[in-house]
Amino acid sequence: MFFYYFYRLSNVAIYFTATIVFLIMLSVLGFWNQDYFLGSLFVQRIILTPATLNAYHIDFFSKSANYYWSNSKLTLGLLEPAYSLGSANIIGLEYFGNDNMSANTGWIGSGFAQAGYVGVFFYSIIISALISFLEQYTKTLGRPTVVALFIIPMVTIITSSDLTDMLLTHGLVFSILLLIYFPSKA
Repeated sequence: MFFYYFYRLSNVAIYFTATIVFLIMLSVLGFWNQDYFLGSLFVQRIILTPATLNAYHIDFFSKSANYYWSNSKLTLGLLEPAYSLGSANIIGLEYFGNDNMSANTGWIGSGFAQAGYVGVFFYSIIISALISFLEQYTKTLGRPTVVALFIIPMVTIITSSDLTDMLLTHGLVFSILLLIYFPSKA
């Protein structure tokens, strides 16, 4: 609901600027109080962690065998998985010493784990087609409706989920179907 009303506002730039000012004030407050928890949490979880996990996936799978979607339901079990663990758990084991750690990554790292540079290219084509599809629906439904339906799935694809998982189990297909059957603006 927040994103729906946020994009209905006439001047998004003012609210974007207010958000930036708030984050700067949060950083200054943390500096004065010698308590960097909130600022650190924001920077580490939103910016640094996804980039680091992408780098770990690329580093590991550039030297090791790729999955080629063998651990996905899409292959119907016809391909033998290269590893007994999922890619997130392999990275957890190799870089953090814990195979129970699920080092989830977004479309770049997971695409690379699936098929190297070809996987990243393939995922980028699918995501580009999805964004073009969504852009077409902003003309009939309006940007606030489309953003409200897809902001969370798109952020999840970018930061912490494989594209196939997003499509099949995280609700992206459901959101697309909901968008298609959503009544258009009169």
